[in-house]
Amino acid sequence: MPVRLVTGEFDPLIDATLDVRVTVIPGTGHHPQLTHPAHVAAVAKANVPIC
Repeated sequence: MPVRLVTGEFDPLIDATLDVRVTVIPGTGHHPQLTHPAHVAAVAKANVPIC
């Protein structure tokens, strides 16, 4: 199953060596879903296949 990690630009917990697809939300930290919910929702919608 494919995995996409959505993270903030300034998240101190992100490891650059992860072998997954990563989308970085600029200008946010560890909780982009709280500070930039529309951006996170747009990323999620753009990456979910329509059945």
